[in-house]
Amino acid sequence: QRASTAREAVKVMGELAERWGYRDIGEGLIVGDGQEVWIFEIAGPGADWTPESGRSGAHWVAVRMPDDAYFVGANRARIGAVDFSDSSNVMTSSGLTDYAKEKGWWDGREPFSFAKTFDPRPADSPKAYSARREWRAMSILSPSGNWPVQNDAVAYPIFVKPDAKLTVQDLMKLYGDHMEGTPYDLTKG
Repeated sequence: QRASTAREAVKVMGELAERWGYRDIGEGLIVGDGQEVWIFEIAGPGADWTPESGRSGAHWVAVRMPDDAYFVGANRARIGAVDFSDSSNVMTSSGLTDYAKEKGWWDGREPFSFAKTFDPRPADSPKAYSARREWRAMSILSPSGNWPVQNDAVAYPIFVKPDAKLTVQDLMKLYGDHMEGTPYDLTKG
């Protein structure tokens, strides 16, 4: 209603969230039109935020997906290192890095990672709730990558090229997959 392109929609979403606040831990959304697809990830401003606080009501980043790749997101932030100089493929909320520095979540020396800053996972986490689903999609769509099964502390590439051009049937098969034929077969209990 307020945008005619995905790029415009990302800007509208970000502006509204910054102004009025986003009251959740985090979310990832995919916004697309006939020309572009954007991955938009957002995190809340903290319990002490109010519209009168003078701070951004949300922390967000969006990256444009390459035309020859796909994205898999499974209940965790996936946008890693943010290239702030690439304004044609990256958009962010105002004050994003300032807030992260203020909270002690980012030291300003290493590349800024939205996922690491706003959705950190302990390095010794044995959980694979999210990563295993990402692994499965990539092992089906890009088996040549020989993707190892990781735990949630490890990030796979955000964008991956498929081994062959994807069809609607490929995506339907993927959404109906229960990891059959793997040690994680969900049809067996």
